[in-house]
Amino acid sequence: MHERDDQPEANQFNSHFRILHLASSERWTGEADPAISLAHWQRRLGHHVWLACVPGRSFEQKAREKGVDVLTTLYLNRRLNPLHLLADLKTLRTFLRQQMINVIHSHLFHDHWLAALTARKITHPYLLVRTLHRPKLPYNDPFHHMLFARKTDLTITVCKEAKSAVSEKLRLLDEKVVAIYGGVNLEWFHPAKDGNELRRSLGIPLMAPVAGIVARLRAGRGHQWLLQAIPRVLEKLPDAYFLIVGKGEMKKTLETQLRELPFGKQVIMAGYRSDDLPQCYAAMDVSLFLGLGTDGSCRAVLEAMASGKPVIGVKRGAVPETIEHSKNGFLVNQGDVQDLAQALITVLENRALAAQMGTRSRQIAETRFAEQRRAEETMAAYNKAWQVKYGAACR
Repeated sequence: MHERDDQPEANQFNSHFRILHLASSERWTGEADPAISLAHWQRRLGHHVWLACVPGRSFEQKAREKGVDVLTTLYLNRRLNPLHLLADLKTLRTFLRQQMINVIHSHLFHDHWLAALTARKITHPYLLVRTLHRPKLPYNDPFHHMLFARKTDLTITVCKEAKSAVSEKLRLLDEKVVAIYGGVNLEWFHPAKDGNELRRSLGIPLMAPVAGIVARLRAGRGHQWLLQAIPRVLEKLPDAYFLIVGKGEMKKTLETQLRELPFGKQVIMAGYRSDDLPQCYAAMDVSLFLGLGTDGSCRAVLEAMASGKPVIGVKRGAVPETIEHSKNGFLVNQGDVQDLAQALITVLENRALAAQMGTRSRQIAETRFAEQRRAEETMAAYNKAWQVKYGAACR
């Protein structure tokens, strides 16, 4: 485990929590990034925080880079190996008791059940918390209803729409569900980043209008929808370029399509980017978010906004609660080719409008989507849930 090598910021809360985050994932993707960010900022707010993930993979590496104490003694095997499950129950129970953990915060289905089963034998006060990162709602069978309604003290969703849907489906008390929006690193994603070098390296003219999409290359993320809209955009803006950033199972299919399409050379497949992702956003005039992935907070929207870019997003999930239509971008109907093409033309043909919308995007990101704000709201939710359960503040 890491030593605490920095001085925590002043704790705004009277309660002092000892928190364990459980995330049975291997890769730094999906739920991994928000879980690490939350643990990092809770630590900076003065709380004792650990994170458990599948050891030895990129998730653990990224958590350690952020200075998060990582618990590596759990298997967190989602394939339900009975020996691993029994070992995890014993190891987790011992850790919770020894460290007097009073918040067990789960981020995935496997973790949630593991925490609920383990906590049955814990005698000291604690909260069982679950964040639902994904757009997909839990099942509404008796077991899941018991898990959320009876065993879980607090369920966190990433938008108000999801909160309403979860509350209604699982018949949860209002005090047991809270919507807390996602957060974005406002220093890493910043309007001051320069995208010209990236444009040069990809063969995109510096003065060309560019729309970009950062998403996994898989069905349902809007790539085919974009390809249908591009010809209509090029009729009005023949010098426009389109940047596709990401990796996934559709890579070869898209590459084959682009070789056969007359405008294929104006669609640039940039591959998966990590170190220069902020420069990718900087190289765009407008960012696209055309389909929900596994991250319900729609992190790519927040990254583009923090980078000072207007966003064209599909009217689904958290997107309508994130984009202010016609102020920092446009909301479009899923699959509507003309709707998407017109939104692209409106932004790409008017650089002044794009700049104005980008400024508003950054303002919204700073006000509503800072990582520290997300951690503070989470701590406030812990406090409220603790008072509901125990009638007093945690000490």
